Amino acid sequence: MVVFWGTQSGSAKTLAKSLAREALARWNIKAMAADLDDYDHPHLEQFPKSKIAIFVLATYGEGDPPDNALDFFSALNQLKCGQQNEKILENLRYAAFGLGNRNYAHYNKVIDALDESLQLLGAQRLVETGKGDESTNSTHQDFAQWSRKLFDFLAKDLNLNENTTSRYVPTIEVKVNPQARPTMVYRGEHNKDHLTGRFNRLVDQNNPHRAPVTESRQLFTSSTRHCLHFEFDINGFPSQEMSYETGDHLAVWPCNPTDEVDRMVHALGAEGKDEIIDIVSLDGDAIPIPSPTTKHTALRFYLEICGAPTRDILAIMPQFAPTEKAAKVLAEMSQSPESFQSKVTDCCLSLGKVNHPRFSLTIAPAEGGSNARRLVKDSLLLHD
Repeated sequence: MVVFWGTQSGSAKTLAKSLAREALARWNIKAMAADLDDYDHPHLEQFPKSKIAIFVLATYGEGDPPDNALDFFSALNQLKCGQQNEKILENLRYAAFGLGNRNYAHYNKVIDALDESLQLLGAQRLVETGKGDESTNSTHQDFAQWSRKLFDFLAKDLNLNENTTSRYVPTIEVKVNPQARPTMVYRGEHNKDHLTGRFNRLVDQNNPHRAPVTESRQLFTSSTRHCLHFEFDINGFPSQEMSYETGDHLAVWPCNPTDEVDRMVHALGAEGKDEIIDIVSLDGDAIPIPSPTTKHTALRFYLEICGAPTRDILAIMPQFAPTEKAAKVLAEMSQSPESFQSKVTDCCLSLGKVNHPRFSLTIAPAEGGSNARRLVKDSLLLHD
């Protein structure tokens, strides 16, 4: 199975990787997540019949494909223009999920266009195409429901049995680096330019300008909504003059609250000295955290620790639980989409809360051991 992702902000990539991990861990299906730009699009008609293609694609702008999916859709259009009532993709078995927002006119237009094109070219759709709706903040829930339908189909089609305990395969390694130069340790900076103070590039999404808030006030409020006015100082960037134009984007660079950071520090057994670490990929994939940094810095500035953990991560965790009772609690949380929704998502449990006795005792630092801590570290990085 190949799970192709097309994304502008990274959300589709995160979901694609999660699906590939769940396929391997829960169903023993060999799966990989792949950037659509890395595939040789003109050879789509030669995709092996024995394999399955999964497409997780976001709709961007005015109903456009993400940048890394443009070449793929161009190749699809060429195939449609070149075919004369021939089902040239009849060997392609696929499933698709789209990310969109109903507040926009072209809601999930990209995944609809993909589905229509593949059907026209004779491809076989395995399950109904799924659609996430970010307007109700339900994308992850929609994806979980759709992926369950997909795996139910594959279980019957391939005669598979679901693993009661998913296998844990680490993808990163955290190494203590006592030799790091203090001035070259990331402590919340965006990139190397911000760390060193050498701004040699234009401002873009990978090299943002940190603009302080100079004014904020409430314009109006009602029972259903309120509107705030903010002003930002965009002066002072050393390498260029900055001016705001219609359509320019502004992003919020948040940090996690102290109580959530402390909760995760305890879950990881990382109390005490905040050691400098290097984070190394074991599978060749890029890690979205700069190194060297410190454990506490990674938890505060670079990792999403306040959202709910994914179901596939919780399904792996029982094998590291310190007691049978803790393992049972974790297994119950992840045993079905409905259980996960009611016990984790609806309760707003973060990964730290899942690991805290007050919320539902699972892995305690003194008992969980290094493997458990490594699992939590890995899951954090995977779900940044």
